[in-house]
Amino acid sequence: MARIGRFCAALILCYAGSALAQDVLLTPPTDKYPESMKAIKAYAAKSEWRIEVPGKGSSPETVRVLVPSPFRGSQDIAGSVLPTTPRSSIYRFKYIDVPASGRRLQPFTFLEVDWNTEGQPRGPGGSFITPHYDFHFYVRDRAFVDRMQCVTTAKVCDSQKTGHAAMRPFMQLPPNQFLPAKYFPDTDSSIAAMGMHSLDGAFNYTVDHVNHSPVIIYGSYDNEVAFLEMSLTLYAFQDAVSLAQTGKRKTWRIAQPPSFAYAWWPTEVTLEYLPKTNEFAFQLTSFKEHAVTPYSSAARAK
Repeated sequence: MARIGRFCAALILCYAGSALAQDVLLTPPTDKYPESMKAIKAYAAKSEWRIEVPGKGSSPETVRVLVPSPFRGSQDIAGSVLPTTPRSSIYRFKYIDVPASGRRLQPFTFLEVDWNTEGQPRGPGGSFITPHYDFHFYVRDRAFVDRMQCVTTAKVCDSQKTGHAAMRPFMQLPPNQFLPAKYFPDTDSSIAAMGMHSLDGAFNYTVDHVNHSPVIIYGSYDNEVAFLEMSLTLYAFQDAVSLAQTGKRKTWRIAQPPSFAYAWWPTEVTLEYLPKTNEFAFQLTSFKEHAVTPYSSAARAK
């Protein structure tokens, strides 16, 4: 991995590279949009991409993702460098290992960033229609994630073509206590090499609210939480630019489950525009320590 020395103070581990594959994967696959693929590859290759993990060794503080600006010149959505074609497609374009120093205190192993072009109403109330980033923070290694395979139609698993045996682990949710109380499974959102998505039932699912607020998702596979995800549109990035003019940043709460399979878990997510470098800082922060409940013992207690 490439270590970016000038960004790494004594107490910050900082990585811009990854041991994971860097090829852009389009789901569903097509070669009919070469300009869109060229644009996403150019954005993925920007040197600003990196993860920083500040900490004092005794507890995690923040997992910070530095994101290159998606805007050309002015901070206008119409001037975004990110493609909107083909519609209803996912560009998986960035994989970054989350660094750890000695004993891993924060639970995440790697980050996968994708760009979802949307364009057609989807999700609760048809509120998922605006193109957006998906930040997937995985708690398991890449080998575990790569086992999540299915036959894909459009962006998601086709359960009829995939069959019972391969779909079963997608549909096997973690015990209730490992998901926040108001979360519900979005049963049409099983995705290969990603998992099943569960959504917050307390969230206000309107197009405007989704445009300006992260949809915070718990992902699972084979009875375990597999990832914590935040979906953010360019409107939220535009809001961060406006807030930066007053020296502020936006903070949102992450709903917490009753039990945890990992000792530390973040309680907040923030988005901040950094005008001096024209990049964005997307952060998981305010980690809290918890007693660890193994999935196996939780299942036996049912």
